[in-house]
Amino acid sequence: MTNRETQFIERARASLDERAARLEPHLASRLRAVRRRALEAHQPRTHYGWMGAAATALVMVMAVGIWFNHDVSQQADNVIELAYTANPTDLAMLTRVDDPQVFQDMDFYVWLAQQEPSSS
Repeated sequence: MTNRETQFIERARASLDERAARLEPHLASRLRAVRRRALEAHQPRTHYGWMGAAATALVMVMAVGIWFNHDVSQQADNVIELAYTANPTDLAMLTRVDDPQVFQDMDFYVWLAQQEPSSS
């Protein structure tokens, strides 16, 4: 601000303060009430600018998650296909759910597998 602008502001403030001091009490009271209502009506509003950034970040996180999930599921399909072509009997046995008794007697099957080479 230039010196000239500063002097103008000081003269305007002095003039307004002098006139405010000469106001009648009931008029000054009404002006204070109107000013108070105006200030209350002009409360700072919540700034929602951050919501756009948050929504953008959420969309990007979801897109990256979907992209990685697609790659992982594709890799899992490739692994299952490779395992099935390498030894379909083992994969069929591991993925069978119809006989849970097999898993309960696993120690017996391990012992049996160890006994087979010596009995031949």
